[in-house]
Amino acid sequence: AGFLEEVPSPDDLSRYLKQFNPNLPSNVTIHVVSINNGSTTVGGAGEADLDVQIAVPLTYPLKTAYYSTGGRPPVAPGGPSDNEPYLEALTYLIDLEHPPQTWSISYGDDETGVPTDYADAVCCQFMKLGARGVSVLVSSGDDGAGTREACTGSTVKRFEPTFPAACPWVTVVGGTKYFGTAERGYALGGSGFSNHFAAPSYQLEAVKQYIDGLDGLWDGIYNASGRAYPDVSASFKPYLMFFRGEVTPNGGTSASTPAVASVIALLNDYLVSNGKAPLGFLNPWLYTVGKHGFT
Repeated sequence: AGFLEEVPSPDDLSRYLKQFNPNLPSNVTIHVVSINNGSTTVGGAGEADLDVQIAVPLTYPLKTAYYSTGGRPPVAPGGPSDNEPYLEALTYLIDLEHPPQTWSISYGDDETGVPTDYADAVCCQFMKLGARGVSVLVSSGDDGAGTREACTGSTVKRFEPTFPAACPWVTVVGGTKYFGTAERGYALGGSGFSNHFAAPSYQLEAVKQYIDGLDGLWDGIYNASGRAYPDVSASFKPYLMFFRGEVTPNGGTSASTPAVASVIALLNDYLVSNGKAPLGFLNPWLYTVGKHGFT
């Protein structure tokens, strides 16, 4: 998913493949799809480049499309002006006869900056997309349990969840550090509880165990009955990427999300190639059977 005039550079993708994946062809094509007059001109701060440079070598020879969606959505009073037009992108995908089986979204906003009616409409479309058999993975954000605005000095006023991570009908990817049995959650990997969406049934047992383990810590500054996230996590950093011709370190849940989405894309491809249905909406499976495949 691409927003805010972010479009990947084919040249930087080629450089990445030549240096880090020389066994793959360096001229892999990314199909850029314009939605709502979304930009097709290479540019932006590098989010698009990070996404495709992670996904393409992990999923090749699967086809990768970059859905560049133009415009800005409504924002809540006092909210930022750089929120993403999710509704236009979702409307386009749902209308396709064959939507992509896996969709990775590395963007997010403070939940309080999104009008509730817009959040409800977007979340409903995510539910429809999952019912169509699409696995949607969304980044949890890089502010831990809340942005800096949630604090006054050393006093936390209230944790700030993110959107669309707060929606119950997407699979949210957080961040970890270390590897293997030493793997742990990364402090800045986004996490929290929605103040708008209630906890869905598929996660009630897991969330209750987590809250019980807190033993009253943070009571009153988060919504214990809200949709909790992330659902899964993967390496937060370090990732290397090419940006404007130069190698630069990067990371965050903007990186862990396309990494996990790539694994899901391979699983979906395996299932379909064997005459089975794709995984679709992942969470009911993740919280029961799928969790046994994770650390």
